[in-house]
Parts: sequence; structure tokens; C-alpha cells
Amino acid sequence: MGTYKYLIIYFCIFSIFFSILEAIVNPFILSVGSVFVVVMNLSKTIITNRSICQVLVNMICGCFGVVISLIAVHFIFRYFAIQREGKLKYFRGKYMVIWFFIPIMCGIFWTSTTYYFLKPNDRVTLILKDHLKLVYDVDTENIVYTGSDYFIDDLKYQFNFEIIPGMIIMATIIIISLSIVALFWIKIYKAIKKLDQQGQSDFTRKLQKQLFYALVIQSCIPLFFMYLPVSLFLFLPVFNIQIDKMGHIVTLLYAIYPSIDPLPVILIIDCYRLSLFNLFRKNNRVGELNDIPSGRDNTF
Repeated sequence: MGTYKYLIIYFCIFSIFFSILEAIVNPFILSVGSVFVVVMNLSKTIITNRSICQVLVNMICGCFGVVISLIAVHFIFRYFAIQREGKLKYFRGKYMVIWFFIPIMCGIFWTSTTYYFLKPNDRVTLILKDHLKLVYDVDTENIVYTGSDYFIDDLKYQFNFEIIPGMIIMATIIIISLSIVALFWIKIYKAIKKLDQQGQSDFTRKLQKQLFYALVIQSCIPLFFMYLPVSLFLFLPVFNIQIDKMGHIVTLLYAIYPSIDPLPVILIIDCYRLSLFNLFRKNNRVGELNDIPSGRDNTF
């Protein structure tokens, strides 16, 4: 698998980190009117320091920036691999470090954005107070959150201009990532169509198609599990659209994403799928052998 295995390992390591962080934070996403927040319940975590918990909430949000940028990097790599024009050299050595650094930087930008531009404030806390108590039986004194309100006065529809820089940064990361994915998806599709004309071996064509299909499905997963739900959660409240019930769905999708994401690669690419099936066959065979009588008479 060459350099590609390092991308897979990188993604797996991040998924493990994300899963651990999600288990610690146990966030739930909430939208009330024009307010959108990601909440951490302090009564359900072993960490008692509010400052640390606040940073952890921001970090769980920053993971979204890492994921969408990493998907974009995957598409660029696959296009270079299919081209066979020597551009894979830009995914080796010092260049590989740069590619690995890009998702981390996007995550840092996203985390910093939520920390500085979407910090808790008295107005949002007051709006959340009754809702949290009624729906979740949680007091605002026992939570930390990141998020904001699009308006500073609902009656006069006075827009909250303080959050504009943060929303621009997050929207920019989403748009750039989606644009790269769409552009290189088209390029990869066209390149695969030309494989037959370039005299590639059957094995190469088959492997490239499997990688492409896996990548497409692996991109649809964050699209429907992260891109769309999180984007709707972020931007629908600006129209004062109540999506409180959707918050439970967004929270669920965001939480189970890491466990689902590796499945396309494991199930579509032959070498991984066969290895997995052989592992189960081996375990079943061992179990069957253990069930076979030894033939020795143990009666006394």
C-alpha cells in the first residue's frame, strides 16, 4: 500500500484520540431558537476543573476541522497515485510531514475559533438555563459550553456581529474542504476511466477502483454524519429555525462516526477484507478444534 498506509494509520490514530476525547467530554449538541451550543455536563465526567473542561469542549469541536481537512488530503493523495506521473513524491519524506500538519492546523484553528469567538456569555447562559433544566434536568452551574447566539436582541433582530469572524473562519474551512473533495473526486473519476487506455494491469485497475470506491463511501460517511448535520446546526439558527430535536441526532452521528469511518476500507479493499475474513475463519477453526474430543478415556 506504500505511502497510503501511513495516511490510514494517521486516520486511525486520530479516530482513537477522537473516541477517547468524546468519551471524556460526552458532549451533547443543543439548539434553542437562534442559540447553538455544544455542552459538557460536569456531573458526568471525572474532570472537575472547569477551565480544563472548557478546553476539552473546544477540542471536541476542533476535531471536526481535522476530519474534513483529512478527507481532502486523502482525495489529493488518491489522485496523485492514479496519475502515475511521479507526483507521489510530494507525499514522501518532509512533504508527508506537511500533509499531516495541515489537518492538525485546521483543528487548531477550529478549536481556537470556538474558544475565542464562541465563548460562554450571560445572555446564552440565561437562555439555556430553563431549557436545560426542563429537558435534561441539568443546572447551568454544572455545565461548560461553547457556542453563541446569532442575535443580541430577538425582538429587534439585532445581529450579534461579534461572532462573525468565528463563523467566517469555520465556513471557510468547510467550503475549502468540500471544494477540494468535489474537485479531486471528479479528477479521480476521470483518471480511472482512462486506466484501460493507459495499458495498466488488471491488478492495478482493480486496486485503484477499490480504493476509489472506498474513498467515495468514506467521504459520504462524514458528509452525512458530520458535514451536513453540523453545518445545519451551525447555520440554521441564523434564520431562527428551531432545531432542538435535531441536536440529539447530531450528537449521535458525531459520536459514532469514528467507529464507522474505517469500514469502507476494511470491507471494500481485497487485502483487508480477506485478512479480516481469514482471521474469523482461523478463530472459528480454533474453536472447532477445541470442541473435538481428545480420544483419551478419562473415566476412572
